[in-house]
Amino acid sequence: MLGYVLVFRPATGVGTVVTETGQTYPFATRDGESDFHGGDLVEFQVGTDERPAPSTIDQVELVQKGADRLTVGHDPLVRELYRTVHMETLVAP
Repeated sequence: MLGYVLVFRPATGVGTVVTETGQTYPFATRDGESDFHGGDLVEFQVGTDERPAPSTIDQVELVQKGADRLTVGHDPLVRELYRTVHMETLVAP
């Protein structure tokens, strides 16, 4: 299956993957095994354990870093987001 890393905590090696259908799956890596970031595209296999939901992931492999998906075509959107965030932080309450 394909999905995106929703969150990954390097200190614990624990994270969550979300699929295009919105299903979330927790996963854990071995100590220092992987360096995932939110938005990374990953391929994974859902575990076949007998426990009730949520199922866990047996293997997670990086397909594409999230940062690599930002192409030149996205630059104007990123700049607009930065300007919006930047301007809101300067506005006095």
